[in-house]
Amino acid sequence: MDGNKRIARKTETQGITQNACVGLQPIMLCSADAVTEQVTEQVTEQVTEQVGEDKLLAILEFCSAARSREEIQAFLGLKHREHFRAEILAPLLKAGFLVPTIPEKPNSPKQKYVAVKELGNQ
Repeated sequence: MDGNKRIARKTETQGITQNACVGLQPIMLCSADAVTEQVTEQVTEQVTEQVGEDKLLAILEFCSAARSREEIQAFLGLKHREHFRAEILAPLLKAGFLVPTIPEKPNSPKQKYVAVKELGNQ
């Protein structure tokens, strides 16, 4: 019996519904709806913790128009580019709060970012 069938049988015998997300080490069997909602909430919380809610709101408002990395960094008064990219820009992109204007060329010198979500309106 392959692994997927064993997992399905085990979840059935334990009375676990298919809509639940069940961690079975080292495999996780999840429904898309349950995971999407959970991940969206979790990522939003992580971004808010990392960036700070006040800073996040300021960035989203500032980026209502497309802005370059340099513009956002200057707006926040930050000088260290790699810290900004790793600790602020990357989490905002991953959470879907910002999107690149040239997604097919992430390292383009002409790259800008625009806000697509508001906090609390995912």
